Amino acid sequence: MADDEAAEANRTDCFLCNPNGALVFHEGSAGIALAGLGPIVDGYTVVASRQHVSSATDLPGLALKSFCTYAEQIRGKLVEIYGSCLMTEHGKAGLCGMGDDAQ
Repeated sequence: MADDEAAEANRTDCFLCNPNGALVFHEGSAGIALAGLGPIVDGYTVVASRQHVSSATDLPGLALKSFCTYAEQIRGKLVEIYGSCLMTEHGKAGLCGMGDDAQ
């Protein structure tokens, strides 16, 4: 693992890279699912990739495919429990102080 990859893997300033363990309800190789704070509806969930990117669309090819598969698995479970599920992408919303050049 390169030094910059190791630094990204050990981030502590991003709530998605270093989530509150009490909120995480599922972990996969491509992502994590955690209960959203201030839920909009029952089952409100945040799904994040394992890679620190500002948007899912910034994931490289295979990682994006793996993340989308993971997100769909979580969506399927939420549909089983709640009957429906709407998924959206937050986009590049600098939630952890990242600039446009983050990755």
